[in-house]
Amino acid sequence: MEREELCRIIERRMQALPGKIAVVARNPDTGEEFAWNGDQLFTPASTIKLPILCAAYYWAEKGVLSLEGRIMVREKDKVGGNGVLFEFAEGLEPKLRDLMTLMIVVSDNMATNLVMEAVGTERIKGFLEKKGLGVIRAERKMLDPQGMKKGLVNCVTAGALAEILEGLVRETLLEPEDCRDAVNILLRQQCNNKMPVKVIDRWDLIFKRNEVKIAHKTGDMPGIEHDIGIVYLPGIKFILVCLTEDVENEKAIGFISEVTGDFVEYYR
Repeated sequence: MEREELCRIIERRMQALPGKIAVVARNPDTGEEFAWNGDQLFTPASTIKLPILCAAYYWAEKGVLSLEGRIMVREKDKVGGNGVLFEFAEGLEPKLRDLMTLMIVVSDNMATNLVMEAVGTERIKGFLEKKGLGVIRAERKMLDPQGMKKGLVNCVTAGALAEILEGLVRETLLEPEDCRDAVNILLRQQCNNKMPVKVIDRWDLIFKRNEVKIAHKTGDMPGIEHDIGIVYLPGIKFILVCLTEDVENEKAIGFISEVTGDFVEYYR
């Protein structure tokens, strides 16, 4: 497939999905980029967990916190939505590293809030500003109506999320070992209803025998469907960020799946 044909296909898909849409794709080895609405602000849903993850690594590198430190699960910290941590009894003390893993692989909201507490919202902001990602804001915890009342904001752009992913691929965003560790967590993602659907057989994914691999993080709320990640094909890899807002959820899920398939066909 030629570049011009791919662009036409993506633009037709965008026109067929009413709502706010951003797509950014990038080959980190050649620098080739595709971008539609890459600078537009979106409600991040759970994609905000990726910059939080990276901020935790960064401040651990600086000696401010330890990823091996244990954090007690308290009854007052429990929130619902995605995750498993709220099912456990008060008093459990997982490591911060374990909470970071839960935050990504099962999109655990309670684990996310505990990671945010451990790192601190000011430090998260500081990390984003130091890395030139200040357009991303991660001020509010998951399922936090009080934070909303206070005017705390979470927002992202597709371009800034692509920068984070590229920094992980290039091993420049964090120390190389931490970049590799973060990507490994993203590769263990269990929320796989979007980007992988058209390009990885479901059973191959379950039994980990898939040739195509996707290190990714999803996000969803009523009217919002996102998926962002690094797609690994034999001999080549690319970054893909798909954000959709004010959409019909099922149609947006199909859109992201189809777009992923389009880019896999192009890069193959």
